[in-house]
Amino acid sequence: MRILDVSAITDSKQFFPKQGTLQFLQDAYKEQLNNLAQSIIQGLGNTYSASVAYVLWGCVNTGSGSNYIIGAGAILYNGEIYSVPSVSLTASGNVPVANIVTAQYTVNADPITYSDSTTGNIHNIRTITIGLATSGSGISDYSNFVFATYVTPSQVLLKGGTTAFTPSLSTDPANKGYVDAAVGVKCIFVGTLTSPASSTPTITASYNPLGLIVTAARTTSGNYTITHGLSSTNYFVMANGLRELGTTSSPYSASYVSLDDFLALTFQVYTGTGSTPRTDEPFTFQIFTHS
Repeated sequence: MRILDVSAITDSKQFFPKQGTLQFLQDAYKEQLNNLAQSIIQGLGNTYSASVAYVLWGCVNTGSGSNYIIGAGAILYNGEIYSVPSVSLTASGNVPVANIVTAQYTVNADPITYSDSTTGNIHNIRTITIGLATSGSGISDYSNFVFATYVTPSQVLLKGGTTAFTPSLSTDPANKGYVDAAVGVKCIFVGTLTSPASSTPTITASYNPLGLIVTAARTTSGNYTITHGLSSTNYFVMANGLRELGTTSSPYSASYVSLDDFLALTFQVYTGTGSTPRTDEPFTFQIFTHS
């Protein structure tokens, strides 16, 4: 890090800055800002190049087609960070191109008067502006900007492992593309069949993370066909008083019927636990998948 050693300076031993001293101070903060910016750029997986315009924030185009509405932002380019003002453009033959532009700070500043009575501008405000020009004519075409996307990917750690990694499948609980053990079971639908005496009973879903379309049709009193549209064979349904159609055994108070090898299930529903059915009663059922 560049830093001045001022320990020897006293009231009787003063220091008169040189041109190099001012340059040294400017390079000090530029160097550290460049280090911070590069830590972000490279930390996000980019290989740094001094000729690439890296967007640290903003500079997003919200227009469409040939209309560009580019918001303000900041860019790291060639080791320096530049502010970028917003701009609206309509491209016709040319493309949005970035260039470094220098303006002056004139509030009790530029122009200054040197000791030999000459004047000059030294308070430079350098920004990167975006305008329309021929592709490749500026420091970078807008289309070549590299945006620093600050999104932390989902990471998992294998049991007993020491290095986290980003899984290639979905980690969202409703659409999770992996199981937590050798055998995994996941509830994917909970619904209540209402108006059971109707020829087309209504199913109200209280849990349906996958957005399944589950429908019911009444065949005879107490007998229903539930269609769920699942293409896999690894699923089963559970409900109180459920048994397969055509059986004579009494249903269990909490029984299940496997849906393996079926895309629809026809079953009888009893609201009691005995052999005498109480048909056409509303009931709730659940669909599970398993690996």
